[in-house]
Amino acid sequence: MSRSRNFCFLQSSFSDLLPVKPATGPTLRDLILNTRPSQSAVISVLQRVPTSPTGLRWRSYSTSSAQLKNITAEQPTQTGPRPWTSITLISLATLSIGYLVGTSYPPSLMSQLVINSFLKPSSTSSSSHHHHHHDSPEAQEITNAIESQLHQLQIVKQLNAQPDRWLSFRPFNKLARHQMSHSLTYSTLRGPGKFAIPPIVFINKMSAFSTIRDKTEAVVVVHVGDLMCGHDGIVHGGLLATICDEGLAALAFSNLPNMIGVTASLKLDYKKPVLANQFIILRSWLPGDRAPKGRKVWADGRIENLAGDVLVEAESLFVEPKGAKFISNSQVKEFMTKG
Repeated sequence: MSRSRNFCFLQSSFSDLLPVKPATGPTLRDLILNTRPSQSAVISVLQRVPTSPTGLRWRSYSTSSAQLKNITAEQPTQTGPRPWTSITLISLATLSIGYLVGTSYPPSLMSQLVINSFLKPSSTSSSSHHHHHHDSPEAQEITNAIESQLHQLQIVKQLNAQPDRWLSFRPFNKLARHQMSHSLTYSTLRGPGKFAIPPIVFINKMSAFSTIRDKTEAVVVVHVGDLMCGHDGIVHGGLLATICDEGLAALAFSNLPNMIGVTASLKLDYKKPVLANQFIILRSWLPGDRAPKGRKVWADGRIENLAGDVLVEAESLFVEPKGAKFISNSQVKEFMTKG
């Protein structure tokens, strides 16, 4: 009973301290507990709350589904690689391809390949007369033009001006017709667009009184036409091997006991493509570390263009057959002793 009285007393005492309630309208308690904010007011508050990249704003508060769709639609979306990423990848790929092509093919070669691909041979090209026999009037006209160009070359003028040091001869001019009929280089590959003219060979003399076997260096100048290509406009690698074989043999044979030999080995390193329709120079020498030994002669060499660029490097070994002394070698000796 005492507790009940005390509670009633406290309640009545506390009530006396509160302001007098108005006769009409809601009480303060009703205003606090029963009043609900409008939806527009909540949205207004939410729009003032800072957002984060993870979208926590939409997880912490809720509004109507229609309002959420409108707000979410305003957020930027990405559905693929950024534009600058694609541009970067394309640029890197283009640069890589350009680098590979540029390092594999020099500019002059690329220009030649493009020209050969889009332009037809002119009527004055040696290839347009390939059907003519090398003794025909048309072929002779082409031959005379290339022969004239040969004697205007600086390397030919220089070596011809030193007859006491260099012995020169033209191999094709020394063979009889019946001997050339079955020869690859003297007959089959002879004519405009191929070997239009005989090459010129220079072999050095150690001194004015030396014999033929004293020769240690040779220079061969030959013109290659556009009918001896592998790729269009580029001389076939097999033909270059043939040129090296016969050019190195000219030096090696002059150092064999009977001036007759066969190719025992031939190693080539192709350094740069050789363009057709030009003069090339084969320089050969006897290597100092491999001197001739009995029936064996080693010869090294390289093919250059007129500008001095090394196109092919070669190493060879020639061996004289055991019965070489019984073989007629008068033609070989004639090559090596007469201009």
